[in-house]
Amino acid sequence: MYRLLIVEDERWEREGLRDFLDWGSMRIEVVGCACNGMEGLRYAEQYHPDIILTDIKMPKMDGIQMANKIRSFLPYAKIIILSGYDDFEYAKQTFNFHAFDYILKPIEKKSIKEVILRAISALDCDKSMESERASLKNKLTQYFVENKNNILLKILEDNELEFTSEELSYKFLDTSTKIVIAVLSISSTSLGCNNFDTDRFETIMHQRGVVYSFTKPSKEAALCIEAPETIEELRKILSGLADYLKNEIGLDVIMSVGEVVNGYSGAANSYSQAKEVGSCRFLAEYGDILFYEEIKQKYHMDPDFARPIVIRVNEIINKIIVNIQKNQVEECCLLLDSFLMELRDILPLSKLLMNKFFVQALLNLHPSALNNNSTHYKEYILDKSRFEEQLLRLNSIVHTKEYLKEFIKSVAAYTMNNSCKNTDIEVTQRVIKLIEDRYAEEIGLQSISSDIHLTPYYIGSIFKKNTGKTFNQYLCDYRIERAKEMLQKGKTNVSQLSYEVGIKNTSYFCSLFKNKFGISPGDYKEMMKGGR
Repeated sequence: MYRLLIVEDERWEREGLRDFLDWGSMRIEVVGCACNGMEGLRYAEQYHPDIILTDIKMPKMDGIQMANKIRSFLPYAKIIILSGYDDFEYAKQTFNFHAFDYILKPIEKKSIKEVILRAISALDCDKSMESERASLKNKLTQYFVENKNNILLKILEDNELEFTSEELSYKFLDTSTKIVIAVLSISSTSLGCNNFDTDRFETIMHQRGVVYSFTKPSKEAALCIEAPETIEELRKILSGLADYLKNEIGLDVIMSVGEVVNGYSGAANSYSQAKEVGSCRFLAEYGDILFYEEIKQKYHMDPDFARPIVIRVNEIINKIIVNIQKNQVEECCLLLDSFLMELRDILPLSKLLMNKFFVQALLNLHPSALNNNSTHYKEYILDKSRFEEQLLRLNSIVHTKEYLKEFIKSVAAYTMNNSCKNTDIEVTQRVIKLIEDRYAEEIGLQSISSDIHLTPYYIGSIFKKNTGKTFNQYLCDYRIERAKEMLQKGKTNVSQLSYEVGIKNTSYFCSLFKNKFGISPGDYKEMMKGGR
């Protein structure tokens, strides 16, 4: 039933309207009959009517004044104005508060019934829409509950949300006054353990905050927690979590932590800081906690702090280079410990100094490459982004040390045995032969470097220089050409064919084949059947 309020100062008209129609048959209950605007306003506050029939000119408060006040707390009520012909111009003011309709006096039963029925229809529509809004809101609530991690991921990475109500999204993320973002870099060795329990890991994380992602390729998870009063309290909490993960599920982690921020609106900034300091994890040990705030303060307060460390690092680099020239690999590896420990004390400059080490080692690899005819090689070894990308793949100081040992061995071996023997063309030919022999296997620059005793960066550079293609482009083209030859010879199973040429994903293989030849492998096979 919808509630109706009648407001009319003339008694006989007021009572006449009450008895004018069979309101009950139209699903309407008359909740009040007011004699002026003041009384009508009081009844509206008390009964919250859905439909209001009101005269315009009344004592104490006229209908327009009353309607404007009612509209402030009953925005969806259908207000119908009763107006004499002489009051029509005055009645136009009703459009300021969006009157539903107006009826001229004297009132006819047919006209008022038509207006009331339209008002009921509009209320039915409003009710239906309200029901739909409530349903959608419930679904949205459920979406937030089920996708809390994905929503936080978009906030942290500062992506545009697929919904407009950021306030609502923060509400469902249990916003605290102050929060901090920590990024957990997870040991690849731990991830490879057969007994590693991903579900158990996520349960532990959820008990302490919100984990936005956990995937084996990224080897990372982000933890959003309520920030304690001091950084020491935060260190204690995170250290306890790292120990718990180690003891409960055998998981080694390195944590990098952004600054404390006010609510989720600042979470993306804290996350960015955590990722920035996390890029230095190649010098961290498992169990270490790297605080962005501590590193920033340390080097901003004392700009001369780094100078003596840089001098010592340069001395160690020079000693390593001398030992590489003498092929004294063991002595180089002994110096690595001192080299990495010094870098740990100067994290903001560590990547720059590590890049210097790589460049100097590669310059030693082939000094003659720096003549005027080898500018491509010069550009290659001076491109620090190549080495920084490699550092991001190293998850701890243990992995970094292992990688540097292999790097030194490769450089030393080349310096002693191959620097004059292997020309760029010879190396390229050897790589092409390896591709032709092993294209069906898992093959890459890393595996080839162990056969040729050159670094992957160097191999990739001269290969592109001499072939015009990157190693992966050449390998991919060769595999697709081999697939075409097999189809010409009657090979019919596309899935098996994809596997035999070294591409394990059939959909990806079909996409590559079509991009190269303009038709799918299946269509090409049919053409071969028809002799075309």
